[in-house]
Amino acid sequence: MQPNQPFFGLTTRSGFGARLFAAALRFGSEFRLGGVRLRRRIQHAPQHVIGVLRLVVHWLLARHPKKYSVLQLETKGAPVFRLSGAWLYSLSSDLRPLIALRNDATVGHAYGVVSDALKALEGLLGQGIIRLPASRAPANALVAQLRTTEKALMDRLTEKEGEWDKEVGFFQVYEVRSKAESFEPVLLAELTVSDLYVITAKGGFDLTLLAENGLMIFPSELSTKVPDAMSDAKQAARCIAFDLPTAAGFHLHRVNELVMHAYYDHITEGKPRPESRNIGAYIDAMKNHQVGNKVVFAALASLKDLHRNPVIHPEQHIDSIEDAIALHGSVCAAVGYMLKALPPPALELVALPGPRDLLPSENEKPAEAS
Repeated sequence: MQPNQPFFGLTTRSGFGARLFAAALRFGSEFRLGGVRLRRRIQHAPQHVIGVLRLVVHWLLARHPKKYSVLQLETKGAPVFRLSGAWLYSLSSDLRPLIALRNDATVGHAYGVVSDALKALEGLLGQGIIRLPASRAPANALVAQLRTTEKALMDRLTEKEGEWDKEVGFFQVYEVRSKAESFEPVLLAELTVSDLYVITAKGGFDLTLLAENGLMIFPSELSTKVPDAMSDAKQAARCIAFDLPTAAGFHLHRVNELVMHAYYDHITEGKPRPESRNIGAYIDAMKNHQVGNKVVFAALASLKDLHRNPVIHPEQHIDSIEDAIALHGSVCAAVGYMLKALPPPALELVALPGPRDLLPSENEKPAEAS
C-alpha cells in the first residue's frame, strides 16, 4: 500500500459487500474479490466520499457482525485494524456447537451447525490479521472435515426424502467432533497471548474520531485553506489516540508551521521567508514588515514560550498525553486565528457527467460479485 492512500478491507460472507463497493465508488484500481475477502483501494477520492464510505462500513459492522468482521483503517505505514467485538462473539457461537453435536441430532440440525462453523472458520483463516500460526494446522484439518461432512449431509438431504428429521448417526458426527475438540484448546491458548489491545479514552475526545477522522479536532478551514497540513493533522490525532505524546507534538508543530508559512506568504505578499524556521523569527519578520495581527503574534508567542518544538529542540520531550492535548489546544488557537486571515480557496468549476458517462464503456467489464 502506498503512503497516504486510503484503503478499506472487509471480510464478508456474501456478495452484497462487492455490489455495495462497486456501486459506491467508480474510481481507483484493484477491485478484487477473492474467496471471502473483499478489498477496494481508492485513489484520489474526495474526502466527503471517503467519509460516507466509512459510515457505511461502520453500519455494516454494527448491523451484520457475522457477515462483516474486519475494517482496515486509513493508514500511513503499518496498518491499524478495528475489530468487531461482535464478530469474536459470533465466532465462538458458531464453533462451540460442533463439540456439543450429539449422535442423535437430526440431519437438518447437524447440517446447520456444520455449515455455520465452516463459514466462521473460513473467515477466521482468511482474515490474515490475528496471527494464529499454531492453530492453522488443526484448523485446516477441521475445515477439510467440515467440507466433507457438509457435502455428505447435503447429499442425504437432496437424494432422499424425509432425511431432515432423521438422526445423523455416529460416523458422520464423530470425526467432526473429534477434530473440533483438538482445535479448540489450541485456539484458546493462542488467543490468550495474541496481539489484541484496547485503546483507553484520551481526554474528552472520541477515540473513533481520533483514529479515523482526525481532521475533525482541528479548525474546519484547515483542509480547504492549507491542505498540505491535513496529513500531519490526521497523524497528530492518531498519535494522541495511541498514546504517543512526543510524536503527537511533532505533527502538531508541523501543522502550526505549515499554516504559519501560508499566513506569512499571504500577509507579506510573497516576501522571502526567514532563514530560521522557528516561530520567533517569523514573528520578528512580520513585525519588521509591519504586517500581521497582534492576536496572532500573541498566540504564536504563547506557543513558542510554553511548548517548545521537539524537532528543533531534541532534548525536549512531551511526557504525557495530557501535555499533548494541551499543545493541541494551543496549536488550534494559533492556527484558527491565522486561518481566518487567509483567503478562501478559489472555486474550481467541474463539468458534471452526463447520462452516457455513467454507463460502462463497451470495453469495460463490470465487476461481478460472487
